[in-house]
Amino acid sequence: MRLRWVWIATLGAVVLVVLWLPGAQTDALRREQLQRWRSLGKAFYENPGTSHQAVEAFRKALELAPDSAVDRLNYALALLRAGRVEEAI
Repeated sequence: MRLRWVWIATLGAVVLVVLWLPGAQTDALRREQLQRWRSLGKAFYENPGTSHQAVEAFRKALELAPDSAVDRLNYALALLRAGRVEEAI
């Protein structure tokens, strides 16, 4: 009887790990993509000739982190630099 409970507990632990792994990989990939869009946006923002590309990069970062105040600010600043004042406000 005790062996049966050990087996059930082990099986339950394996199921939890299998269900958790895809979510963990997705979160890690999402964070990596977010960091890449932020870095790309910053690089475009610092070059005056690529302000429109900065807007697009920061918009994509904001899609990945819609509650991020930093990403909202970066997006608004890029819009201002691109001359899209109404959208930035």
